[in-house]
Amino acid sequence: MNKIFRKKLGYFVTQVVEVHDNARAHLKTSRRARKGLNKLSVNSEDHRVLRPLQEFSSLFSFQPQSLTWWIAILFMVGSACFVAGSVVSLYFEHSFSTLAINMTFFIGSLFFTAAAYCQYLEVINADITNDAYLAAGKTEWIWWAWRAKNLGFMASVCQLAGAFLFNINTFNCFYDGLSYVAMDVVIWLPNLIGSILFLVAAGFAWLEVFRDENVRIFFSVTWWIIWINLLGSMLFQRSAFRSFVYVDSGELVNETIALSATLYGAVCFFIGAYLLIIEMKEPEQNRADST
Repeated sequence: MNKIFRKKLGYFVTQVVEVHDNARAHLKTSRRARKGLNKLSVNSEDHRVLRPLQEFSSLFSFQPQSLTWWIAILFMVGSACFVAGSVVSLYFEHSFSTLAINMTFFIGSLFFTAAAYCQYLEVINADITNDAYLAAGKTEWIWWAWRAKNLGFMASVCQLAGAFLFNINTFNCFYDGLSYVAMDVVIWLPNLIGSILFLVAAGFAWLEVFRDENVRIFFSVTWWIIWINLLGSMLFQRSAFRSFVYVDSGELVNETIALSATLYGAVCFFIGAYLLIIEMKEPEQNRADST
């Protein structure tokens, strides 16, 4: 009978080791499980991976059967919309109507929300804190669950809530005749809280791999994904702070900085989403380790 060892970061389960005998053991991490990556062969005594993981096997892979692939594509499209809206607002504002610009941001927020929900589904359907999943390697597909012991789940919930608030923020921009106070309440406040939630989600994603020795600083795709997304979240937060509307004049704190931060933050999210596609395409050596 296999022995199961759960490795935790405080309350949260981040890794599970299945020891088959004195010579064979396999490692599952919460991130690798939900990304559809294979478990890894590890030493049965110290649970170290037998061979170092290889990275960057492919610059792109077409895998529409994978939920991770769709998450990456949806985030890339959403990010591209935010980049386009920011660039137009900064440099070509007089060439486009306010409606067209606001619509670009709103459409981008919808893609963010779709990607965030897919990310939530990814977590709850491949959850290493779920004994049924560990036993069978998969479970019957579900659309809703609460998996508070999984840091990936906490990250996905925060990101989904933040994306939904961006929907409210960008949709409310269509309303005309709002008072300056109302603009702060229905446009700026959802933006601020949504940005905070994106930042918290990035923090959970970092904690999830904090003790994962296979996520090597600068040399791991996963490391770059997490830190680029964290940078993007920080830039969105900076944009939110600079988007506050003064109630006496109706002017933003600094519109140029707000739009620039949105632009660079969206570029970070686009790169992070693209790297998800690279992450899911592992070299043959990594796949062979788990046989």
